[in-house]
Amino acid sequence: MKDKQPEKKKKHSFLPVILILALVAVGATAAAVGLSQREKPESKPEPETSQESDSGLKEGQVVHNGVTYEYNKNLETLLFLGVDKRESEFDEHATGEGGQADCILLFILDPGQQTVRILQISRDTMVDLDIYDANGEKFGTEKGQITLQYAYGDGKQRSCWLMEQAVSKLLYGVEIDGYFAMNLEGFSKATDLVGGVTLTVPEDYTAIDPAFQKGATVTMDGELARKYVQTRDITVLGSNNDRMERQAQFLEALAQKMTQDGGNAVSYTRLFTELQDHIVTDMNADDLASLSDYEFTETIKAPGETRAGEEHDEFYTDEEALYELILELFYVPVQQS
Repeated sequence: MKDKQPEKKKKHSFLPVILILALVAVGATAAAVGLSQREKPESKPEPETSQESDSGLKEGQVVHNGVTYEYNKNLETLLFLGVDKRESEFDEHATGEGGQADCILLFILDPGQQTVRILQISRDTMVDLDIYDANGEKFGTEKGQITLQYAYGDGKQRSCWLMEQAVSKLLYGVEIDGYFAMNLEGFSKATDLVGGVTLTVPEDYTAIDPAFQKGATVTMDGELARKYVQTRDITVLGSNNDRMERQAQFLEALAQKMTQDGGNAVSYTRLFTELQDHIVTDMNADDLASLSDYEFTETIKAPGETRAGEEHDEFYTDEEALYELILELFYVPVQQS
């Protein structure tokens, strides 16, 4: 199940969902904190910066296969996390009660082109996790699925900050400008609030629910939606890859429902009331306003392969393919004079 080249898709557009739900989240925090700038945690580690080296490379420059690249500082990034608190109930290795980040998407925004790409990262990606004690003090690292890094926080801001750092390290130091997290209960409520979400089931998922027959068009309520995006057969190798496809399909369908009739499918006031307890974000009003003008272009899966671990699936990135993908997405070749 190895992907030699990153898989690209051009059909999923999650931006309307993020925009609408993030507006709800900002409404929940606007009264308590100003929206002029993002709140930054005192404990959040700052990204490392490189200095001009003896090789003549400037800060933000790298050389690969004889070509010099420069980090594209014009890009902006937004980390989206779909959080499943139930995972920690059944995972003996989970720490804390904050849950795990089961859906990990990095939105890559190009303000100059007004376009957005989405990098989809498997929750089973194996990384060096930062391990913290009950007092929040780091005391070491261990190998584990990236989803578990979220569990070492508080299920809110600190968990998101930890995931920012984990994703940044995975992507060779790519800077992440903001985050938006929502738990599965929130998605379930959002589904009910918009009157259900309709989609066509691409494969036979009757093991999840009898309604999910291949080719069936199903209008899901909140409970069916939760089953569709959450359930996987952990006895089947690579089951999370299949679930990622279902999550992507559902988010697209939810986006379509939320934005129908000019975005009036459900009032923002009601969304604010019902969903504010299910969303965590550090985005401000200016950030959100800028998203509405962006055009979605493609979804890209981080390349690698799924292997059977001792207890759970483990996804190992193809380091060479991932590095080249990072250069493609975040760097530009330096013009030689």
